[in-house]
Amino acid sequence: MLEGPLGGGKGSWLVTARKSYVQYIIDRTANDPTIGFAFADAQGRVQYDLAKAWNASLSVMHGTSGLDRTRAENVLGINALFKSDYDFTLTTLALRYAPGSRLLATNRISLLRERYVNANREARRLGSSGYGEWAWNGDAAWQQSNGAALQFGGIARRLRDDGNVLRLGTGGAFTAIDAFRGTGMRSGVYAQQSWNPWRGRIRLTAGGSAGRHSVSGASAATPYASLGLQPASGTSVTFSWGQYAQFAELAQFFSLHGSRRLAPERATHVEAAVEQRLGERTRLRFQLYNRQDRDLIFRPLLDFRILNGRVQGGNLFAPFANSQRGYARGWQTFVQRRTANGFTGWIGYACGVSRVRDGVLRMSYPADFDQKHTVNVFGSYRLRPSVNLSVKWLYGSGFPLRGFFTQVQNDYFLATERNRLRIPPYQRSDFRVNKAFIRDKWQLTLFAEVINFTNRGNVRFDDINSIDGRTGRVRLRFDKMFPILPSAGIVVEF
Repeated sequence: MLEGPLGGGKGSWLVTARKSYVQYIIDRTANDPTIGFAFADAQGRVQYDLAKAWNASLSVMHGTSGLDRTRAENVLGINALFKSDYDFTLTTLALRYAPGSRLLATNRISLLRERYVNANREARRLGSSGYGEWAWNGDAAWQQSNGAALQFGGIARRLRDDGNVLRLGTGGAFTAIDAFRGTGMRSGVYAQQSWNPWRGRIRLTAGGSAGRHSVSGASAATPYASLGLQPASGTSVTFSWGQYAQFAELAQFFSLHGSRRLAPERATHVEAAVEQRLGERTRLRFQLYNRQDRDLIFRPLLDFRILNGRVQGGNLFAPFANSQRGYARGWQTFVQRRTANGFTGWIGYACGVSRVRDGVLRMSYPADFDQKHTVNVFGSYRLRPSVNLSVKWLYGSGFPLRGFFTQVQNDYFLATERNRLRIPPYQRSDFRVNKAFIRDKWQLTLFAEVINFTNRGNVRFDDINSIDGRTGRVRLRFDKMFPILPSAGIVVEF
C-alpha cells in the first residue's frame, strides 16, 4: 500500500495491491488435491477538495480469483468443477457537499462488472455469467438541532445479466439446464428521522424505504422504527422493529425456470438488546431476535427424494416459486474487554433456530443455513510494548446436509424428509504473534501466524456424485476446507 498528499494538501492518493500465496502452503500441508484457490486484486483512489465545501473522489478496484483442481483430475467427475476463473471491477465517482456542520450531501455514480467461467476436467464449459450495472446513489444528512437529525436519499440501478449452466449427459452432449439473459431497472428512496432528547436518555428513530423493480413491476414499502433507553449510567436498552424486502435476481427472473411474476421476498424483524458497562474497559451485551419470512424463492421439485416408497426423480427443470415461509429466532450474548495494554478479548455465544415450510412440498424442515450454536473466542495480550500475542477459537454446529438424505452406517440413502442430516461441526483455532521495531520515521513489524493450528479436518457439502434409482443409495461429495496454514511476513510503514 502506498499513499500520499496531492495538490499541496488539498487531496490525497492511495494505491494498494495484494496477491495470495495460500495455495503454495496448502500444496505442502494438505493431502487433499481438490483444494486449489488463489486471488489477486488492486485498488486506487484519488480525492481532492474542489472548493471549501466540495470534495470529489474517484476509486477503481479490480480483482481476480480462480479455482484450479489439476492435482485432483483423476478423482473428479465429468460434471465436477475443475477450473474456475472470476474477475470483478468496480469504479466509483463521488461528489460530497458539506457547507457546514449541519448538512452533508453525497452523490455517487458507480460502474460494476463481474464475470466467471467454470470448466470441467476436459476443459469444456460447465457454465458462465457476465453481470454488470450502472448505479446512482444520493444521500443527505441534515442535523436539525442537537437532538434531531434527518437522513434521506435515493438509488437507481441499471442491471444486466447473461449466463448459463450446462451438464454433460450420458450421450456425451451438454444440456443447458439453465440459461438467462435480461436487463432491468431498480429504483428506490428512503427517509429516516431521529430524535435524541433529554440528554441521550431516550433515542427514537423512525423511517422507511420504498423500491420498485421494472422486470416484475412489483413495488415494496418497508417501514422501520427503534427505541433506545438509558435507564442508568452504563446501561442501555434497545428495541427495534422493521420490515424488509428483497427482489429476485435477474438470473431468476429470466431463467429457463423463472418468471417475471416472482414476488419480492419479505421479512419482519423484531429485536431487543441490553448492554451493561462493567467498568471503563468491559461491556456485557444480551440480545433477542425474531424474524418472520414469507414469499421465499425456492425450486421445491428440484431434489431427488423418496415418495410413496419409491425414488422420485429430481426435476432439473423445476420452476422457481415463492413457495416458502419461515422464521429465525434465538439469542446471543458476548462479553468484551478492550485496553491498549495488557489483555484484550471477547467471548461470544449465539443460539438460534431457523425453519421453513414449503407450500408445494407441504412439509416443514430446518432451513439450509440453520446453525443452532456458534461460539467465538478471541484473546490478545501485549507481553511488551512491541510484542503482542493473540489466539482465536471458532465453533459452529453443523449446517443441514441440503437435500433428502439419511445415513445407514457409512452409506447415504435418499429419504422422505429434507435437511434431516447435518454436516459435522466446524472448529478452528488460530494463533498469531507480532514483533514491532519502531523508529522515528518508520516502523517494521514481523509477524507469524498459524491458521487452524490443530489441523482439524472441516468439510462442506459439494454435490451428489451418483444416485442408484433402484435402491436409493447416493454417493455424496464433500470438500475439505483449509488445513493447517502457517505463514510469516513483514510489514514496513514509513
